[in-house]
Amino acid sequence: MRAVKYPLYTIGDLSSGIYGIGPAILLMFYMTNILGVPIAIATIAASLPKFLDLIFSPLIGGLSDRTNTKMGRRRPYLLFSAISIFPLFLGIWAAPFTDPTLSAWFIASVYVACSLCYTTFLVPYCALNSEISTGYDDSTALNSYRATYSMLGCLLAGAGAPMLVEVFGGGREGYLGMGITLAAIMSISMLITFFQSKEPPRPLHTESITLRQMGRALLTNKAFFVLTITYVLHMIAGGIMSTAIAYYVTYILIQDTSLLAGMFFLTFGASVAAIPLFLALGKRVGKFAVFSLCLVIAMIAASLYFLLDETSSMTSVYSAAAFMGFAEGAIQAYAYAMLADCIRHGDQRQGAMLSGVFIAFEKLAIALGSLTAGAIFSIAGLVETMEGSITQPDSALVGIKLSVTVVPIILNIAAIAIFLLYRNFDRNISLAGKDSLNTEPMPATSL
Repeated sequence: MRAVKYPLYTIGDLSSGIYGIGPAILLMFYMTNILGVPIAIATIAASLPKFLDLIFSPLIGGLSDRTNTKMGRRRPYLLFSAISIFPLFLGIWAAPFTDPTLSAWFIASVYVACSLCYTTFLVPYCALNSEISTGYDDSTALNSYRATYSMLGCLLAGAGAPMLVEVFGGGREGYLGMGITLAAIMSISMLITFFQSKEPPRPLHTESITLRQMGRALLTNKAFFVLTITYVLHMIAGGIMSTAIAYYVTYILIQDTSLLAGMFFLTFGASVAAIPLFLALGKRVGKFAVFSLCLVIAMIAASLYFLLDETSSMTSVYSAAAFMGFAEGAIQAYAYAMLADCIRHGDQRQGAMLSGVFIAFEKLAIALGSLTAGAIFSIAGLVETMEGSITQPDSALVGIKLSVTVVPIILNIAAIAIFLLYRNFDRNISLAGKDSLNTEPMPATSL
């Protein structure tokens, strides 16, 4: 008997997709092409909050593990962040200054506060997920619901955000209207998750874990480290592509950024549609095989963008976009399902700490992706503008195309190679779960 109703409880993951994709695809473009912020400053402003998450996420995780209230040790954080996210997320798109540099630092400051706020939701939420799921297959089921809502959130942000900008008149006003709308959706979905959440019973006084024990548990959980490194490499590739895609549409395909709406509709629509297929496949062949297959699909998908240019038909563009998203939802679902396995078969006293570290590195990866894309653009000589578009030098066009093709392909190849080390751990815990529901946890210290 499940402690919560997964279809309702996981609605809060709409916010995950919105928070991850909205700033990723539009914030750099908003700063450089609407506010006229120099590319180097815009890169720092967009990346800084994600680097600070290296501190925020483990800190929130440790605080949550040590919290003891009538509401539980996870739920107070869910409520606080659900209320606070609305003014902070819309604030990212509400720079009040005409000076580009002041606008950039205003955005960076609000984005840092918003990042801390959202971390306060996501880290305890992920830890709670590992506590309420009941086993190897149940954690996959829970995270499949999560990934579905997350991809729907990505769909809302990826397809809906560019449309909302136009609906609200474009320019500064358009981005502000978009920010208000998405912030409201995030807040409401997170509140639903809070009211649907329920923490499993636990002793009022649990054994504390020292900093030394915490560090030892992290260092000896080899399965966790392999999973984290693999996911980080893939997410760096995703961060580069997310940052570069608006520039790719504008300067390679020579289309208005409104084309992004259709592309992201197909990208994340395909993700949502494919999740049940990968879930069914995972029950037959296991998480390792499905996750590996998804990484291969992501690598092939990036290569398709290399073949497109301004002469390509819309059918080709939309087909590439759909194939790009085909495996992305499953990658997220299985990554977090395997995270739950690593927590369940490690030291469960520090579940939120492990979740915090994983989320911190996920956000770091996205930041490194943005930073890498910004560095490539800067080296390639990309020219910023306040007019929405400008003629770019050939070197900048080469840099944009490399950012959505060659670099992501190399990173995904590296991820596949490292993930091979996870195979034995996944096979062992899968066999242990099938042998007996009462089997002792398989240690995550060896692979």
